[in-house]
Amino acid sequence: MRQNRRARKFVQYLVKFIGIQYHYGDDQFRGDDPIEGFDCSGLVTEGLRAIGELKWNQRFNAQMFYDRYVKDRNLVPNRTKPGCLLFFGTAIDHVSHIAIVLDRNTLLEAGGGSRDTKSEGIAAVRNAFVRLRPITYRRDLIQIADPFMYSSQ
Repeated sequence: MRQNRRARKFVQYLVKFIGIQYHYGDDQFRGDDPIEGFDCSGLVTEGLRAIGELKWNQRFNAQMFYDRYVKDRNLVPNRTKPGCLLFFGTAIDHVSHIAIVLDRNTLLEAGGGSRDTKSEGIAAVRNAFVRLRPITYRRDLIQIADPFMYSSQ
């Protein structure tokens, strides 16, 4: 059974950050700050913390989210719904990007940046922000998972 109310709150919370700069997370900066900026997994982390799915001291990267919601719980939906997580990369053991399904055709992501996107100026030059894109924008989709499904395990 799906927790639709929590999924809606997750998406509604995150769309407020559209336009916030991309800022890659590293050892000194976590990439999950509504003021300084988000990287892809930092945006998802912020949203899941806000609805109580993660504790405030938990921080996952894209691969860790994949392991949590796909490998560990097998929560792959029959069809894409708002709040589902999209995993991108070259293989299941190399997930490099995560985004959120906004609606049937649109994803929400912190994207456009790279490991050296650590300032507002670099983010602006690269057009690296929290933004909307067509779900088909990227060609390296590995898997879709629904963090709002109860596990049968």
